[in-house]
Amino acid sequence: MRINVKNYYRNPVVEEGIHNIIMQNRCGNRMTILVHMEKTELEFIYKPNAFRRKEYEARNFSNRDNQTELFSTFELPDIRQDVIRDITYDPFITRLHVISPSSAKNVISFINFPDMNAFAISADRPLTIGFRPRTSFVVEDGLVLEHFHDRGEDIVSFISFPGYDANRFRVRDDGLHVIQITENDCVIIGGEENKTLAIRELRKYEGKSIRQIEDGVESKLFPHLRKGRPLWNDQMWQDVLELNRRAIWSGMDAGGACFGAINRIYYLIWNRDGSQTSTMAARAGNLDLLKIWTPFILRNPSIRKDIKGKPVAEWLQILGTRWTKSEDDGIYYAFLSIFSLVFMTGERDLLYSSDFTRLLDSLDHVISTRFSEAEGLFCSDTRGECTLASSPMFGYDSVNGVRYDGKDDSEALGSIFNKSYGLYHNINMYNALRMAVSLVAEVPGSISEPDMKRRVRWLEISCIVSETLSNKYVDQESGCYFADYEEMADGTMRFIRFTDRNPEPDYWEYAWAVSTGPFFPDINLSLRSAEMVRIEWPKIRSYGYCPWNTLALLLREFERVDSPSLREMLSDEISDAIIESVKYPMKKALTEYKGETEGWRPLPFSAGSFLQLSSSLLLQSLPRGIAIRASSLVDKIENFCWHNAEISVEATGDGEFIKDWSINGEKAAATLQIPENLVRHGRNSIRINRDVKPVSKPLLYSSSATLLSVDSNEECTVFKFFSPIPCDLVFISMGSCNFTVTDSRDKKLQLSRVEIECTAFTNIRVVAAGNFAMSLKYIR
Repeated sequence: MRINVKNYYRNPVVEEGIHNIIMQNRCGNRMTILVHMEKTELEFIYKPNAFRRKEYEARNFSNRDNQTELFSTFELPDIRQDVIRDITYDPFITRLHVISPSSAKNVISFINFPDMNAFAISADRPLTIGFRPRTSFVVEDGLVLEHFHDRGEDIVSFISFPGYDANRFRVRDDGLHVIQITENDCVIIGGEENKTLAIRELRKYEGKSIRQIEDGVESKLFPHLRKGRPLWNDQMWQDVLELNRRAIWSGMDAGGACFGAINRIYYLIWNRDGSQTSTMAARAGNLDLLKIWTPFILRNPSIRKDIKGKPVAEWLQILGTRWTKSEDDGIYYAFLSIFSLVFMTGERDLLYSSDFTRLLDSLDHVISTRFSEAEGLFCSDTRGECTLASSPMFGYDSVNGVRYDGKDDSEALGSIFNKSYGLYHNINMYNALRMAVSLVAEVPGSISEPDMKRRVRWLEISCIVSETLSNKYVDQESGCYFADYEEMADGTMRFIRFTDRNPEPDYWEYAWAVSTGPFFPDINLSLRSAEMVRIEWPKIRSYGYCPWNTLALLLREFERVDSPSLREMLSDEISDAIIESVKYPMKKALTEYKGETEGWRPLPFSAGSFLQLSSSLLLQSLPRGIAIRASSLVDKIENFCWHNAEISVEATGDGEFIKDWSINGEKAAATLQIPENLVRHGRNSIRINRDVKPVSKPLLYSSSATLLSVDSNEECTVFKFFSPIPCDLVFISMGSCNFTVTDSRDKKLQLSRVEIECTAFTNIRVVAAGNFAMSLKYIR
């Protein structure tokens, strides 16, 4: 089946089957199983092999608006919607269980090869397969090939089967090629750049049974899936997590391309979706995707012309193309990716690359074109995905070039606003500026006068934005952040609350703004706002699970919800996942919105947020470190990867609090953030004893600095830190302890102290610029 082009744009973009199951391999190819009332069609979408071809043009060769299919027809004529009794979905091995009206049974297996531009089909009883070429096949005994050329690429499609006689090969008068398989015959279908590569790949599986092939698939997945594995104490929740960990790995190809969902309509490479998926997985202890994604996002900005016609590199909504909306979060996600890479893996090579230099230059371009000195905020000509009246692209969908000549709701809304000074955009830029300073500080020789001026300017602007957000941007009635600050078409200015209806805010962006970080301008404001969202969003509309998970993580981190409340907060997400929907019957794959189980799934960014949340219940990722946590919901984490260490964690005992903990047999004192000097290269083991009551003695809970070491005795504890920027130190049960904070020359540093509302936490903000120490003396 070829996707019809009924006008100048691809149409439709939604899968047409009654049931639709999409599988994507790590080479970048997709197979969609479209079950209709009268038959089942298979759609094979081609891209050059991601293990060889990393360039953007290859990774984006097929996308939402322009796809290359390997066959004009590929169908299972006997597999109708009414004969399918059960679907066992997995991103790599999916089975259809069939019972016909005459009680004839069959089990059809679909195999997704992790490292081959191909898929396999097998059936334990007779199954008929029909297929047509794009133009014409070359047929050999056991092999069907077609060589064709499309948009600059040479492509060879292939279908490998046991043989003419074994599979009753024939060609009908209408040109349909037919084979029949049975007794778990294996048919391999795919595409490559030439016949030699196709044959070379097929030889790997010559003579192997379907069970051997499935075992081979699992063996290729194991080195990745063994890493960063939290273990829920509820088997259903664990089953959902496991399937979505597999979906995350399937969702990003080996070249770094990642999509919002594994379906047609989200078949675009969003900066946000790839960054969220990879950084969240990394902060859950699996670094593999981040190592692939970060070079890809840095290598592929959008190159667009500025008002003078000069090409400028920008990170906007869609990666690597000028066909994108000016959604200004892209540069934040580029910085989040490399910041997470550097401080989660310890790898710094990209900091010396021209790609990183270009990212820093792009930051300066954003400052010069979007920062308003008068408002103390960054502005944008896009609100959510809605292009505003000040944009030169107003009236167009600048992703596919469609002009809105009719009355479109988003464009009508866009005409109301001229510019947006949104909360999401400004907290993103606050973070991007601080991440930039932190990253440049990691590069020796970055203290030249121009670089120092640049870093000082970035910090100054981040402080201006922070001050504006903490004062001007606070709704005095609720004590929460406003959602938007808009310049209207008539030139007047207007604040918009999260709870406003006409116009309404972007709910997802507000939730991410107050909960994602890694830095928070005002933690009390973020917590108040997050709590408000938790209460109000379900009253307004179905909430999105990705931002809901980041909200839950923040609220749990600062003990605004306990484990039972957290479980209740997440229960709808799990309940929706285990429903086998009609349209996308991929059971256990996480959905996008609460209650909308007929929507597309799986979504790598939803899965990534749930994975990070799961891991944070025992090991919390911090901006420059990791910290011990306790929860009654998760008892273990296997192989959490951080720098060049692998950490396994086990918690025992009842309760929500930490009585004590040890690493590699050495009991830790005075801190839950893990000092770097205690972490070994290679294997590490952490043991946590839970308790039903909180500690009464002061304890370092977390920080946005690197914790180098802790030296503690009965009278005093000395914490040694490093941070190139002002940082937050969060303590439990600080009380009236005496403390001093000094730099490496023993000079006292400027600091401020704030109690975190409704908690036992104290936040100490230190104006740091390198190594510093905190001496904490206990009062008896």
